[in-house]
Amino acid sequence: MDLNVTRHLSGELSRSDWRLMILHYLGVDHIGHLEGPGSSRMGSKMREMDIVVRQLYDGLVASWTEQDAEKRGLPPLLVVLGDHGMGDMGSHGGASKGEVETPLVFLSPAFANKTT
Repeated sequence: MDLNVTRHLSGELSRSDWRLMILHYLGVDHIGHLEGPGSSRMGSKMREMDIVVRQLYDGLVASWTEQDAEKRGLPPLLVVLGDHGMGDMGSHGGASKGEVETPLVFLSPAFANKTT
């Protein structure tokens, strides 16, 4: 199911008619609900998502030009997040740490030279 989203990425990233792109990947959620987050299939799915995030980030950075900097003032920003956490058995909606904590990652070339 995720491949139907990914197969359009290169084409969409090469276009200049968008300012915001929202992608909804379902594979991690699907595997987690069926088999739990510790599923043996989760590792390969997460590696697939790593490749997608890299493709998105590289595409955004490659399409950002100095003209964009002058026009918009800001470099591209990639936000990666989950829509909910997940318990050990693949459920959510409860109060366990895994269910209430959701990852949120910000990626931008503006952060490249920053240290924490």
